[in-house]
Amino acid sequence: MYSERVVPVLAYEFNKSQNGYQVLIIAPDQDYINKLKGFCTGEGHEVFEARTMEKGISIAGRIPAPDVIIFPEEYESLFEDLRSRFNTKYTPVIMLVDEKNLLRTRDAYAGRAFIELKDVSGERLIRVLDEAVSEANPADPLALKESATRAADALAMI
Repeated sequence: MYSERVVPVLAYEFNKSQNGYQVLIIAPDQDYINKLKGFCTGEGHEVFEARTMEKGISIAGRIPAPDVIIFPEEYESLFEDLRSRFNTKYTPVIMLVDEKNLLRTRDAYAGRAFIELKDVSGERLIRVLDEAVSEANPADPLALKESATRAADALAMI
């Protein structure tokens, strides 16, 4: 009953306790994964990687979910799947697209995903990661404290 209000608070608390973010990169090209991974690990983020959507969904299914999920437009169908799952419903998503598809993709996912060019620079990617995580965290987590406390109490009784 309280899950939609509790999950963002718990995600906020997990993020506060980490030095970096947990980033899941899903892409079919290992060289591309390595490039993005290099940018992220250089900033102290922990990176999980998957070359298939199935493997990515499996990793994303962990609790807590990664702080950010990055994938290319070839895996666009992954977006709705992630949004339909309890633990990734609020996880920020960064979709990397080719320049020719940038406007179409931005229009289709406006307000639901962060859209970036595939040839993103390391500095730009890190800025987008920070923006995605900060926007995903509730503006006032204390407003949800009562719901989170009830959820924690219920879990403690299991």
